[in-house]
Parts: sequence; C-alpha cells; structure tokens
Amino acid sequence: MTKSPDCPMCQTPNPWEIRRSAETYVYKEQQFSLSDSEYSVCRECGFDVVLPRQKRRNEARIRDEHRRIDGLLTGRQIKAIRRRLRLTQVEAARLMGGGDNAFSKYERGEVTQSVAMNQLLLLLDARPDGLRVLADRRSSASVSVQSEQASHPRTVQVSDAIKRARGE
Repeated sequence: MTKSPDCPMCQTPNPWEIRRSAETYVYKEQQFSLSDSEYSVCRECGFDVVLPRQKRRNEARIRDEHRRIDGLLTGRQIKAIRRRLRLTQVEAARLMGGGDNAFSKYERGEVTQSVAMNQLLLLLDARPDGLRVLADRRSSASVSVQSEQASHPRTVQVSDAIKRARGE
C-alpha cells in the first residue's frame, strides 16, 4: 500500500483522519445522494483533501449511480454474474469482448460497460448455456492464426473457460 502524502499546508507527515459526508449529485435531470463520500482532514491544521484512493472509490460509486439511472448493471452485479458463470475476469473478456482488463475495470467502477455488453451479460445470466455458443465461435475463429513473424500457421490454446462452456 502506498504511503499517504504529507499535509501540503503544515507539512505534517501522514496526518489524515478519514471523514465522510453526504453529497448530492444530478445526472440526466435525476438527483441522487451518496451518504458516505470519503475525504481526509489533517489532524494538525484542519486542511481537507480527497486523497487519490478516496477519489477512485467516490467516483466508482458515482459511476454506479449513473449506471443505475441508465438502466445498466452496477459493478457488483457484473461481478456476481461473472462468478455465477464461473469465469475469471480475463476469460469473460476473451469470450464476450474487450481487453483482458475490461471486466476488472467494469467491476471496480472505473469504466462503464456498453449497452451491448450489458445486454449480453443479462442474456448470459438468464441463459448460461449461451456461453457454449460464444466458446464454439471463439475457438473456431482462433484455432489457426497466421503468425506475423513467420509464414506458417500456429495453434492457439483453447482456454479452460471455453472447454468448460463446451462441457469438455
């Protein structure tokens, strides 16, 4: 874990006391409140600041409220669906699309998923057998790939998730 910064006003090392406050926001003409937005106050001089980790946590909660208003799954809901499907974050991204870190970012609230990804997650949650379709499609499309450095094809391993989805 990274060391907390010194107070920029009084230079006291690691003086921060965590506090919470209620904040009200408006998104798409809808008002919502977060009752425990986090910030820090210097015990010595009273200077208040939102530290980087607090900012990330607060922004993730705000983003989840935006998702809720937009009718999208929250980070927790995405994680629950992925776990019910018995997929790692990387496996989910490779089967459904996105970079290897996509699901990590969705679940942490760092990035909001597209409407299409949201719909796919809802569909797979209702019909987990759909994973088999994605796995079959993925494996048939990537079993033989032309190498950029050589003119001969190479075989790509089918991941454990794809094998599970196919019932192997």
